[in-house]
Amino acid sequence: MTTFTLGEFSATLRDRDTISERLYRQVDRAEDRVRAALLRLSKAVDERVGEDATDDERNTVAAELYGALTDDELDQFQALNVAVIRSMVTEWSVGDVTADAILDLPHDTYEALADACLKAFRRDDFEPSQDPLAPTPDSAD
Repeated sequence: MTTFTLGEFSATLRDRDTISERLYRQVDRAEDRVRAALLRLSKAVDERVGEDATDDERNTVAAELYGALTDDELDQFQALNVAVIRSMVTEWSVGDVTADAILDLPHDTYEALADACLKAFRRDDFEPSQDPLAPTPDSAD
């Protein structure tokens, strides 16, 4: 378990391996909906800038097109944050961990906690294996 602290706020995050299947599925479904919105955005950027665009050009167009996401698609980003916080936080300093309580957090606390939970959920500290026998996408070649 890990402790997340921001000012007076603290939360205990569970190890990813201890997340129940019920909570994992909520995060997985929310991630799928966010991926669908991002895929639509990515395709719109590709149509607008073409294959030879620089990263800066792509980012500029993506920022412009972000406003074209529907309210439902934008809500999916927040639904993912709430789902991952609910799945990762075992207890915190502000009472019960509920969806309403999550949305009642101060904005900066909410954003920082969501970021910490997403990193823990996705295991952002993962290092690829250096074992030459480890399977890779090209291992069938």
